[in-house]
Amino acid sequence: MKHLIAIVVTALFTWPLSATHARCYVVTPAEAFAGAEAVFVGKVISVSDPTFPVAGRAPQVFNLVRPIKVRFAAERVYRGKILRQIEVETRTGGLEWGYDFKVGKRYLVYAQAARDNQHGLVVNGCGPSRLLNEATEDLKLLEGWTSASGHPIVSTDGMAADVAGTWTGRSICVGNRPACKNEEVVYRFVPVPGKSDLVTLYADKILDGKRVPMGKLDFVYDKEKGTLSCDFKRGQTHGLWSYQLSGDNLQGTLVIFPDKNVGRTVQAHRTTEDRVPKAPPLTEYEARNDHEALPSRDAVQN
Repeated sequence: MKHLIAIVVTALFTWPLSATHARCYVVTPAEAFAGAEAVFVGKVISVSDPTFPVAGRAPQVFNLVRPIKVRFAAERVYRGKILRQIEVETRTGGLEWGYDFKVGKRYLVYAQAARDNQHGLVVNGCGPSRLLNEATEDLKLLEGWTSASGHPIVSTDGMAADVAGTWTGRSICVGNRPACKNEEVVYRFVPVPGKSDLVTLYADKILDGKRVPMGKLDFVYDKEKGTLSCDFKRGQTHGLWSYQLSGDNLQGTLVIFPDKNVGRTVQAHRTTEDRVPKAPPLTEYEARNDHEALPSRDAVQN
């Protein structure tokens, strides 16, 4: 009986305001997108509530506001890492504390970076996340913004989801080539619709703080080996780009035929579009595809 009384007393003093009485500042979709670490559409596949009392045990006191972990099967990613499954942390207790995600339901999720964990995501109270069938206007705006900015909207279907997204790093010249210059690069890998083992690389170099398109190439992705390769011919140049994927890191090599000389090496890491200069529209890469070898034409000059 004492346990039951304790639960009642705790509820009286810890029960938060109902959603009806919660005072929340309702952000616009633009504000929500700008302040989010990750924005995605996903279906809830599990909810973990580690501090909730285990069923069958004697009644005990527990907090009505508790941290919980929610795992989603990601379907569409507008911002953040391109992953098949995404886990976020939120809290129980009402609208002002967190979001009441339900297993089996589909949502548009706006998640922020966790303050105490640079790799974690959190959905705070009074946030803009919502059921997918209630997010029609947000989705229209998100599709328009990401398409206009050149940031690809990526479906996580298919094996290429592991590499899809934005990467940045350094492209370093190899050998004695005076015309070759080391470059800071930004890559975008976008899955080819209907081809689970193909991705298109949109390559940029950064000049004066701006991204300059260099062209695009289609790569074969071997998920088991974590490799990407593109055997290409541009004019009189025949080369092979090879990349090795290791978690959030990417190592690349450009080999020039017929001598099989190494022209460049690349060290890159996964990033997000809000951490690099603004992306050029994807249409600009068609006209720039005159490079004999990505990421730079001068990489193959002798």
